[in-house]
Amino acid sequence: MLLAALPPRCCDLPEAPAGSFQVSGGVLTLRMKELPQALRISDEARKLKVILVRTADGKLAAVSGVCTHGGAPLVMNERHGTVICTSLGHSEFDLRGKVLRGPAPKPIQVYAVRETGGAVEIVL
Repeated sequence: MLLAALPPRCCDLPEAPAGSFQVSGGVLTLRMKELPQALRISDEARKLKVILVRTADGKLAAVSGVCTHGGAPLVMNERHGTVICTSLGHSEFDLRGKVLRGPAPKPIQVYAVRETGGAVEIVL
């Protein structure tokens, strides 16, 4: 019964394919033919973990993929349109970074995002 209450694992969120993005001058540029509703973008060399989400109204949002409580990965809660921590603390954040449910002590990072010329740009 406890297992049914746990959030989805981090690997349940699709990962941006290798070579689909680049980082230059503080801007991450992602080029994909089709974007899923939510996507994890990770660059271990830069210690970068971002979740990119297309909201119900069609807009894009980009937030940190790391919980401010213990550094655990965040995943999408599609039912609520929020991101949740994969640790047992179950912190939850809205797409503006605000803590909706703790134990996370502070908001997550939110990034400016725009679509331009067939690409998505995220200002880091």
